[in-house]
Amino acid sequence: MAYFLLFDLETSSRLFLGQVFSAHFQLVDEHFQKVPGYEKTWYGALSCLEIPEPKALKINKIRLDFLSQKGLTEAQMAKEIFEFLEGVKKDFGGKGKIFLTGFNAGNFDFQYLRTLLIRNGFNPCFYGGYFYLDLLKAARHLAYFFPEIFPPFIPPETQPSFRLERLSQHFGFLNSNQKQRHEVTMDVELTRLLLEKLNFFCLKKNSSIANFEFLPALGLGEIFVSQEYHQGKWVQKYRQVMLEYKTAYLLLDLEAFQEKRDLTLLRYKNRRWDNCIVDNQQPFPEEFKQKSALALKIYALRSISDVYPISDCDIEQDIYRLTPDKISEVCKNVKSLESSSIKDLKDLQLRYQLKKHNFFNEEEGKNPLFSAWED
Repeated sequence: MAYFLLFDLETSSRLFLGQVFSAHFQLVDEHFQKVPGYEKTWYGALSCLEIPEPKALKINKIRLDFLSQKGLTEAQMAKEIFEFLEGVKKDFGGKGKIFLTGFNAGNFDFQYLRTLLIRNGFNPCFYGGYFYLDLLKAARHLAYFFPEIFPPFIPPETQPSFRLERLSQHFGFLNSNQKQRHEVTMDVELTRLLLEKLNFFCLKKNSSIANFEFLPALGLGEIFVSQEYHQGKWVQKYRQVMLEYKTAYLLLDLEAFQEKRDLTLLRYKNRRWDNCIVDNQQPFPEEFKQKSALALKIYALRSISDVYPISDCDIEQDIYRLTPDKISEVCKNVKSLESSSIKDLKDLQLRYQLKKHNFFNEEEGKNPLFSAWED
């Protein structure tokens, strides 16, 4: 059994620190039918701390007067979305996998949602309660096996466009001259129709989109030929697995390894939705075997602190890496530390307070933004 929680966000900016103007979530079952009672839309009030980008307003056509009158504060909006996500996980997590599903969500919506929740004191991880599915990556991947997925070129285009609008026109969800409105409820419905269509292609490969492995299992140190979608076409890369985890890999570009040897050659690939086709039928040139042995020796001596100093780490995620007892211990000793460390630790403690109080503790009547620091 699988469920898909489809969602879309319309925002004030392309930057992830911007504001969510509107959000729509809709739960569908494994037959892609709506689950009654699990569909909701939110609108956010304008923030006085940000001027929306004109291009964003032009694309999503949000009425600012409507948001000013009807929109929720960001804190309230984040709270309700978090509670909705927790509710879906609680009600359906025991019945099967739940896929949080969007179009181009890996590059945009997932990160915007994460930022919204963290900024308002909510854990964006859900303790493994959700799997993630990006239908843009899925469409590109499946198009390698089924060229009929590629939308036809429209001059002056010289390469296929995988925009939601073009895919929807190509598959008949929209008329050929009908435009995508960039309105959250419409975009989620187009996402649902595309999800069902891509599942049809997965069935041709004796799978379903819920079980389809977009990147097959690989072993540490393994070399393989990767067919990857890049700038409108499929290109061939020789890659090596430098780090493996149950859902993801760090892969090294062995061809570029000859010219430079730094961590920019590493690529993160998620097994669930990254477009990377493994072809191990081709023979490997001897030079790649030599590079492989050398790469493993070099990267075995590297640590994350070589590239990301501790002071530059994502402090917003540190709160979720520590257990509550360790956080409390750090907070007790914060005043005895060097001044250069205090700011990061104060940020850490503040986020701990936000997480602990879920932004507002109604029983105490205190907002932790003002009560977290007491002399």
